[in-house]
Amino acid sequence: MLSDYLATERVVTGVRPGEVRDILARLIEPLLRDGSVRDPETVLASLLAREKVLSTGIGYGIAVPHALTSAVEDPAVLLGIAPDGVEFHSVDSEPVFVFFLLLSTPDRAAHHTRLLARIARLGRDPSLVSGLAACRDAAQALRVAGLLDIGVTGATLIDSRGMGRILSRDIPVFAGLQTLIARSRPQNQTLFSVIEDPEKVQRAVDLIESICGRFTSPATGIVFTVPVHRVVGLAPELGALDGRDHS
Repeated sequence: MLSDYLATERVVTGVRPGEVRDILARLIEPLLRDGSVRDPETVLASLLAREKVLSTGIGYGIAVPHALTSAVEDPAVLLGIAPDGVEFHSVDSEPVFVFFLLLSTPDRAAHHTRLLARIARLGRDPSLVSGLAACRDAAQALRVAGLLDIGVTGATLIDSRGMGRILSRDIPVFAGLQTLIARSRPQNQTLFSVIEDPEKVQRAVDLIESICGRFTSPATGIVFTVPVHRVVGLAPELGALDGRDHS
């Protein structure tokens, strides 16, 4: 799974316009911070050499810079988000909003190719770019990318407030509750999704817990399922697009 290689520390939000080299340097910054890259100039040279062959801006707002290099010890995937779009010489001449940067060692070329194919499959879902471009932080981006990675093609994420906070602020008789929730998050998020495959439901729960923490821990969140008898307009899950399981 592509999401096995992603973490909040490897999501770069707020990518701004610049030269290709500058954008690539910004995208690999997390690898410099955690020590995964020993020689950043070698990595940049490998990425730029690939761009000279053909732009990795594959169109539809997505770019997949990638290279095989001995400057990393393990495969690395980074997610970059450019909310306003940036010029990256894409094949369709359109701005890029989402970057998946992939680095692998030369002896992992076959695995590298499989990860590229996985990214290409995710890119077929039009909600990928729109969903990620709207993300405000790394955790939210991971939820969107992770759900798509396990084949959940439709989800709605909205800002929300818990009842306790509303009562404590808007209804005077409950004002004493403020001391109880003073340390709680000022804003919550609620995610809705229609998932046909029960196994994917569990995988979605596992994914969100891996980002937010266990739901059994206090003040983390809750999850529940309800039967849906009819849905009109639901996009097909990724695994059903070509009859294969891409797990």
